[in-house]
Amino acid sequence: MQYVERQIIAWILIAMGAFFLARAVAGTRERGAMKQLLGIRIDKVKRFRDFILQRLDALAGFLFVLLGVGTHLYVLVREAQAASHVNNPRGALGDILVWLAVGLLVALLLAALIHWVTTSTSRRIFLDNLAYLIVRYRFRIEDDPELLLQVGDMLRLVRSEDDTIESYARRVEAALDLGRARSELVAKGKLPARQGEAPGEPLA
Repeated sequence: MQYVERQIIAWILIAMGAFFLARAVAGTRERGAMKQLLGIRIDKVKRFRDFILQRLDALAGFLFVLLGVGTHLYVLVREAQAASHVNNPRGALGDILVWLAVGLLVALLLAALIHWVTTSTSRRIFLDNLAYLIVRYRFRIEDDPELLLQVGDMLRLVRSEDDTIESYARRVEAALDLGRARSELVAKGKLPARQGEAPGEPLA
C-alpha cells in the first residue's frame, strides 16, 4: 500500500489533463458559433485570444496526462521491483523515461503518417466532390476566382499570361475530368443525359 498515494496522484493528474483537453476541444462557444452561422460580425482580437487559450489548454492537458501516466508507470515498476526484492528508484525512473520517449517517438511517427494519408486522401475526395457538384448542379467555378485559383494549384496547373478566367476555368474542368463525373451520375440515374449530348461529355 506504500504506492497508493502516488497512484491517486497519477489518476488525479490524468483527470486534470482530460479536463483541459476537453476545454481545448470545446473551442468556440455556442454564441460564437451562432454568430458565425448568422454572419454576425465577430471580434477578431477575441478570436485570436481564444485560439491562444485553446492551444494553452491543449498543452496543459497533454502535460498533465503525461505526468499522470509517467507516475502510474513508475509505481508499476517500483511494485514489480518490490516483488522481486529489488530497490532501485533511479533505475525505475530511467526505464520509465525510456519507455515514454519511445512512446512519444512512435506517436510522432504515426502523426506524420496520418497527416500524409489525410492530406493526399482529402485532396482527392475534395476534387471528386467538386467535380460532382459542378456537373450535378452546373456550378460555374469561374464565378469564384479565388476558389478557381486554389483548385488550379491543387491540380498543379501552370498559369500563363494568356489565360483568362474563362480559359483557366475550362482547363480546371478538364483536369477534374467532368466527363467521368457526368457518366457516373447518368449511370446512377441522378442526372439525365441532355438532348443532343452524349453521356460523359464535359460541360461547356
